[in-house]
Formats: sequence, C-alpha cells, structure tokens
Amino acid sequence: PSYGAIQDEIHVRVAHMPILDSLRALRRTHLDTLIKINGVVTRRSSVYPQLKLAYYDCIRCKYTLGPYRVDESSMMSSSGPDG
Repeated sequence: PSYGAIQDEIHVRVAHMPILDSLRALRRTHLDTLIKINGVVTRRSSVYPQLKLAYYDCIRCKYTLGPYRVDESSMMSSSGPDG
C-alpha cells in the first residue's frame, strides 16, 4: 500500500517477539532482520562507517549520479552532494 498517501508518519511498536536470541549467538543470518536480545551493556566503542562509495538517484528523472567517495566528514553533514 501507499502509506504516504494515508499518513505522513507511521509509528510502529513491536511487542511480544517470540524468539529471544543470545548476544553471542548473533551471526550473519541475523543481518537485515528484527531480533530480540537480552543483556547488559558493559562496554561500548565508536561506530566506524563502512560506506566508501555512494550513488545518488534523482527522484524526478531517475538519473544516477556517482560514484562519490564518502569520507567521515561528509557522513556527518546533513546536506546533499551539492552542499
């Protein structure tokens, strides 16, 4: 469905997920899935961006721009490729 035509923002709350995974049991198969884990954070580290090249698709004409090399300073910027 075209949810954008129905409502600008949609908020979802997921409750009572049936499967609880151990943090040590997380594997590649868990990527791009919603998982439920239980644990205590004892240490944390910085998140290092893995994005190296970016492509931008024009919404109007569907033209693809790029590749653009992405560095850490451009990851922090909220503006697009034109500034």
